[in-house]
Amino acid sequence: MTALMLAACSGHMEIVQLLLEAGAEKDLTDQCGKTALMLAASIGHTEIVEMLLEAGAEKELKDQSGMTALMEAACNGHAELAQLLLQAGTDKDFQHEDGRTALMVAAVKGNIEIAQLLLQAGAKKDLQDQCGRTALMVAATKGSMEIARSLLQAGAQKDLGDRNGRTALMEAVSFGHTQIAKTLLQADANADLQDFRGRTALMEAAGKGHTEMAQLLLQAGAEKDLQGHEGRTALMEAACEGYVEIEQLLLQAGANKDVAE
Repeated sequence: MTALMLAACSGHMEIVQLLLEAGAEKDLTDQCGKTALMLAASIGHTEIVEMLLEAGAEKELKDQSGMTALMEAACNGHAELAQLLLQAGTDKDFQHEDGRTALMVAAVKGNIEIAQLLLQAGAKKDLQDQCGRTALMVAATKGSMEIARSLLQAGAQKDLGDRNGRTALMEAVSFGHTQIAKTLLQADANADLQDFRGRTALMEAAGKGHTEMAQLLLQAGAEKDLQGHEGRTALMEAACEGYVEIEQLLLQAGANKDVAE
């Protein structure tokens, strides 16, 4: 690490200023590929980030793991710093080598303020990573309710599927995030889409014992008797796993008792 990196990392503003005035190279990297800007961004030294930007530090460089300064800010919850980088014109849709964006990083961490800043700045909502996952899918998986709601209000596509055909609704159901599933259904997410194995959100709920989720899906009109590629219905999933309450719910809703695999 250089003197500038050490000062930026430690929050020593006066030393950073002295080094910049003396002509210190702003964009040198440490052994992990991080610049002084990235280091300051990851720790949250907003004033130092501002100084480095004013001195012309490169905003779009990425470290060896593919993270930019904006992604570092999103990952660590530094909203003021993220706003500063956005105002400086940093690329809000830059994608990590695995396809992640700063918006996805914010969704993973549940950093709602940063997610909203990115959306207000016009970040693309439906970019997909290498697995085909969008920010909405990530929020649904992680249980980031407020971020999921913000993405839907911003017009994120509800029914996109990842590489395995799984949608945000399927992920919310699978992980038991009832309020996110409810919000997606209220936004007219398709409850009957099937992934590449032919499984629906209702099959997921039945197979994992999520009774409240199964009830929610049935109330939303989910098809009870769809069959996966192995021929199983939601009723069969509940029967196989021994989930009595879900079996009762499905039977009360009129599920076909005699479908065979």
